[in-house]
Amino acid sequence: MSTFKTSNEVVYISEEEFVSTQQLGFESKEVNFSHKIHWLLESESTIKLMHSGIEIKQGGVFNDFYGYLESCSIDDLKVLAEKFSVNEKSTLVIIMETRVFLKPSVITANDIKHNKEKNPDYKSQFTTVPKDFRQKSKQPDAEFAKESPFVYSWLEERDLATEVVWSTGKSEEDNKDCLSNFKERYSLNAVSELVNISISDLLKEHCLLDAEQ
Repeated sequence: MSTFKTSNEVVYISEEEFVSTQQLGFESKEVNFSHKIHWLLESESTIKLMHSGIEIKQGGVFNDFYGYLESCSIDDLKVLAEKFSVNEKSTLVIIMETRVFLKPSVITANDIKHNKEKNPDYKSQFTTVPKDFRQKSKQPDAEFAKESPFVYSWLEERDLATEVVWSTGKSEEDNKDCLSNFKERYSLNAVSELVNISISDLLKEHCLLDAEQ
């Protein structure tokens, strides 16, 4: 299992069901188990060069190395636009597209020990979800179900939003408002509240279904 360090925070914890394959003598057997998954809130921003609404080149991709939503820092963009004399009237448009997502992770005994002993200013350690943590569900395609009644999948990042937060095709004031609005709508507090509401609704639905059965 590989570990990673981040200054981003966990916005919710879910109990997920998995299956793993264990070798028993000459036979392999599926074992069901559950495990807590810690979902981290992260962002990733990409610089793109556009012409007539069509992407002609992708530039750098930035992450939250310095903290949540720090990926959409526009300082370098302004320098880039000035360097190539790109402005609102140019046919070439430079944009920054920011993606906000939830990243699944697990916390091991080693992670807990590290996080307790580390300097408070240092980043926390998490572990990537192991590849043998598979999720099993019924095959949705009736034709394929005859041969393979189940499908297996792995936990993936869950996208919350992808939006253009800055563009040379907009005025400085419009860009400022656009970025500020995005950061407000997808702030840690706003997303945490949204995620908790979504989970509460799901729990209510399950309770209603249980009551009807």
